[in-house]
Amino acid sequence: MLICDKVIQLSNPVVDNIMNGDQGTVIGIIEGTLVVDFSGNEVTYKKGDLINLRHAYAMSIHKSQGSEYKVVIMPIYRSYHIMLKRKLLYTGITRAKEKLIIMGDLNAFKYGVEAVEPERQSVLKELIVNTILEKDEVSVVTVDAKRIYDKDIPFDTVGETFNEDINPYDFMENNERKK
Repeated sequence: MLICDKVIQLSNPVVDNIMNGDQGTVIGIIEGTLVVDFSGNEVTYKKGDLINLRHAYAMSIHKSQGSEYKVVIMPIYRSYHIMLKRKLLYTGITRAKEKLIIMGDLNAFKYGVEAVEPERQSVLKELIVNTILEKDEVSVVTVDAKRIYDKDIPFDTVGETFNEDINPYDFMENNERKK
């Protein structure tokens, strides 16, 4: 890596106050260490820590989530048909602040926009509703097919009482894998 290279963090070293997906700029190489500026937060990387950094000039839509860029270039080809999903295309398109360039196969793009994705198989909503309804202090909870509404429950506390032994497979319906 060179000075002024754009980089992306790939892990969560909380002690450095940076998280997976944070992007920064290399500002120095001092005595075998790399110094990266993450919006005013300078973090030093030793040789063994460099595994947690990658160049950020080109990245997948997944890694770009939560970020915006002046210019986004999205290659769209049938050879990556597994990635041609409406929600993923939407995420990629909405990363562009000023300019979006879509290049490739127009029919592949149409396929991605028109393809209907199956609903996720999850019982997370039911688990949250059941946990909330067990509490006596809950006033009114309205549940529709997609959302849970309860003005009295701050979102950041929903689910904190869940058993620590729960894993992602526990939320899937028709789950064949058991603990």
